[in-house]
Amino acid sequence: MPLYTYDCPLHGVFKDWSSMSESDRPRACPSCATPAPRAMARPMLGKGAQAGRPAFACDVGDRASSASAGGGCGCGAGGCVH
Repeated sequence: MPLYTYDCPLHGVFKDWSSMSESDRPRACPSCATPAPRAMARPMLGKGAQAGRPAFACDVGDRASSASAGGGCGCGAGGCVH
């Protein structure tokens, strides 16, 4: 069962476990029981977001060894530029 983030209008963000089929339903805030909608996922921007480089680029010191790991760098970014 995944852990989802919800956003109470009065108390802010909290996390709660929910089945995928019920994840879009509001959850009761643990502080006030107000129904809180699921929070929008925010993209993670790593150190690749530097001048001239896209945010999804990653730094790989030895490209030869990363290529032997099945192609790609293995960082899991899904959009590597090397």
